[in-house]
Amino acid sequence: MKTNNERNYGIDLLRIFSMVSVVILHNLYQGGILPQLKTNNPNWWQFWLLENLAIVAVNVFAMITGYVSMMHRFKSDRVLQVVFQTIFWSVTVSVTLYQLRMPISVETVKASFYPLAQFWYVNAYIGLFLLSPVLAFGVKHVSRRTFKRLLVVLLIVSAGLDAGSHFFLLNGYTAYWLVVMYLVGAYIQLYPDAIRWKPVAFLGIYFLMACLSTYLQWNAGWFHTDKWWFIRYTSPFVIVEAIAIFIWGVRLRIKNRLLRAILKFFAPISFGVYLIDESNFYDVILPRMFTSMIREQPTYFALRILGISLLMYLVFALLDFVRLLIFKLLHINQGLALIDRSGKWLIDKL
Repeated sequence: MKTNNERNYGIDLLRIFSMVSVVILHNLYQGGILPQLKTNNPNWWQFWLLENLAIVAVNVFAMITGYVSMMHRFKSDRVLQVVFQTIFWSVTVSVTLYQLRMPISVETVKASFYPLAQFWYVNAYIGLFLLSPVLAFGVKHVSRRTFKRLLVVLLIVSAGLDAGSHFFLLNGYTAYWLVVMYLVGAYIQLYPDAIRWKPVAFLGIYFLMACLSTYLQWNAGWFHTDKWWFIRYTSPFVIVEAIAIFIWGVRLRIKNRLLRAILKFFAPISFGVYLIDESNFYDVILPRMFTSMIREQPTYFALRILGISLLMYLVFALLDFVRLLIFKLLHINQGLALIDRSGKWLIDKL
């Protein structure tokens, strides 16, 4: 188990991977490719395989939170930082699009000043974060056997009952599901010897499950089900795939100094990539941006989408780095910490 002062660069890599994957998912769906892609299209396999490789993003990011929470002290002002960062990018993107005379209304710009309803992950993350001190205390004071049993039952029940949408998991778009993934990450951190396979084995499982899920989607008619059933966050295939790539990442040993420096730079600003990509950029700029690829000949278009997504990640990450510098210059985080302390004082007086 790693000590608290030892940086796990594999976690940094997973943060970046998760946000690149989010950009890929948005480009494939909101960009107009997947909704119009038929199974007889020669590009079908490469686009859906890329989708299946990227669908682990949300699960992996939640597992990172659980993993890291086992090593670090809870910081309540982190919620305020996330909320303020969300508002900053919601307003900045909306106002910029409006000034550029993009098809965005004044009402939408006004709504961007209270944007939490638009960012489902931020809402779910806040719910998870507020529960995390209780969750962390609980898993550290329960036996390994009990924790393991609880986790297995939670995963089986969640994946099974969500198939009928009666467990209110909403295919994983809820704080409850992030809690489940948080617990998986916490277990992996507390008990790193749970599975002793080599990292390459987990990487193989990740690719194997993505290929299997893609194949089952292609033959969804045989199972009398919709192809999207196989690719929801709570799908058994996606769960196994996400856990496999997560274990591979946390066990990865990165020794190259340049690579370490790159990961250390980009990891903290990766969440801003999601906020920019999920802002009104998602509704105004992104729709149907890549539909022309469907009609073209299949010449490594999935790699083109991957390249475009990496470029978008890079641009958005650098923009969030500028935001980070602005926040430091204006001492925003110090102000939020003061608000947090004041709130605690008021609550204690009740």
